[in-house]
Amino acid sequence: MTDPALLADTNVMTSSSPTRATLSTLPVEMLDRIFRLVDNSDLIHLRCVSRYISTIASRPFAIRNFGNMRHVVTEESMKTLLAISAHETFGAHIKSIILSPVRAISAVLEPLDFSNIEDDGIVVDNSFIKSGRFSDLMQQVLSNFKQHSDSIAIGVKEDCCLRHSRRDQYSVAPKQQIFHGERAFCKAAELGTVFETSETLELLFAEMRAAAININRLEIELARDSCYNVRGKTQRTIKKLLESRNSSIDLKIRWKYHGVLKYKHLQSSLRFSASSLLLDRFDYRADVLLLDDIVQQLTDRSVWELYLRELDNGRLSFLNMYFIQSLRTVTLADINLSSAYFAEDLYSNMFERLSRIPDLRHCKLHRLHYLLQQDTSWSPHMMQTRSGRYPSERETLLLVFPDGKFEFEIQGADISQQLKDLAAYTAAAEKEKVRETEAARQVIDSRVVGAGVPILEQEDPEYSSLALVTS
Repeated sequence: MTDPALLADTNVMTSSSPTRATLSTLPVEMLDRIFRLVDNSDLIHLRCVSRYISTIASRPFAIRNFGNMRHVVTEESMKTLLAISAHETFGAHIKSIILSPVRAISAVLEPLDFSNIEDDGIVVDNSFIKSGRFSDLMQQVLSNFKQHSDSIAIGVKEDCCLRHSRRDQYSVAPKQQIFHGERAFCKAAELGTVFETSETLELLFAEMRAAAININRLEIELARDSCYNVRGKTQRTIKKLLESRNSSIDLKIRWKYHGVLKYKHLQSSLRFSASSLLLDRFDYRADVLLLDDIVQQLTDRSVWELYLRELDNGRLSFLNMYFIQSLRTVTLADINLSSAYFAEDLYSNMFERLSRIPDLRHCKLHRLHYLLQQDTSWSPHMMQTRSGRYPSERETLLLVFPDGKFEFEIQGADISQQLKDLAAYTAAAEKEKVRETEAARQVIDSRVVGAGVPILEQEDPEYSSLALVTS
């Protein structure tokens, strides 16, 4: 039986003037480009116009709605993923799978034991995983994927449903993106939920290996106040997964409201931005992911481009680990570097270190700060030198470069000598700052500047937090 909508399209074509273009007479390539600009709701209507139009509109519709699949680890949600992956049109356009590591709590034993992170009195419902149903469904999904590609990107995102918080009992996580099966899962989880990030990552990798599918990109998003990682469980899992990979992989790790690490193997590029994240190993708040092992796993291969932004760091040795010998381009922006004593030549030592990288050809520096010490939240900030401690109205001091500006760019074949000259200038400026402060018995200027350098009129050098890079 002839489709009435298709017949209507045919009538339009036969009755129209040969010089008048209609929707159905436009080339497929042109319609495809037009439909990419159409709103999602209108794409749904276009797919009802005719079989011809529906066929063309289905591609942008599939890319927009099924390119990145988001699911929770439940039977209902995984069956939805299986159905979409098996669809003759939609399945071919799935490029990544994002799983929420949320699990329903089946019981809470009293009293809760907050001292033992491995056994805290929370019983998680893992029956779907232990029964083998997750593995069975996932293998069917991956079998469908293999018909279109032998590689896929996977992600784990801590942003879904109710979750259990040790200190706040039960709280609601903000929802930014809908996960398939989320509403039903939330309704069923009357006791609340917890994040099982390490287990979810291990499950995904195990199923990918069993299906002989390569992972070309791994994305992990961690909640700011997640209680998963007090003993570094997620950190160890990521390290283990990176060690076991048999091919290059793009990596993105985002700490919600804190920062992001991105590594792209084709561009040999490592980018990292954060705010107060690089904590000392002995810091009590070591529940955030420390980067030492992750960076070492990534930099065992050549990294040509390094971009570091918004780091608050009290350990110069940690930053040194980023300056590997293969670098060609380095960008440092809004760095807060501190030390027990201001007279440790912080940035001059860093520039000297950069000057020894053999293939470096481009270095951009922007707003480099010295973070001053503060004993308590109510006490004034202090500059500590060998001779004593001196109060400051500002929490940071800002390096002024030899041209009088707060940003500096170095490039060319003689970049090594330029960096050595900058190191010498900065060392002199740092020593002058100590002399000036000790003479005045206080920090009277928030800038660290060499003698005879005119300071150009610019924005207020006082450090103010910038918006984090989240993309």
